[in-house]
Amino acid sequence: MVCFSMLANETVRRLNMSMFNDTLMCFYLILATYLIVIHRRPKLASLFITIGISLKVGALVILPSFLGIVQYQHGIYNLVVVILIIVSV
Repeated sequence: MVCFSMLANETVRRLNMSMFNDTLMCFYLILATYLIVIHRRPKLASLFITIGISLKVGALVILPSFLGIVQYQHGIYNLVVVILIIVSV
C-alpha cells in the first residue's frame, strides 16, 4: 500500500528520476548483505558488491565491513578469494 502511494506521488517520482542508478546500487548492496548474512555465500555476495561498485563508487563505503564479515565468519582463505573476485571483475 505504501509503495503504491509513493509511486502515485509525482514529487517522489521526480526525485527518484534524478537519482539515476542509486536505487540499483542499493538493490545490489542489500542483496549482497542478504547473501552474506542469511545464506552465508560470500563468493556470490562479492559478485553483487562488485556490480554495486561498478554502478556507483559510493558503494565502496560498505566494502571494509563486508570484508570484515567475510574474514570473521569464513576465514582468511575465503577473504582472499573474495578480494580476488572483487578486483578481477
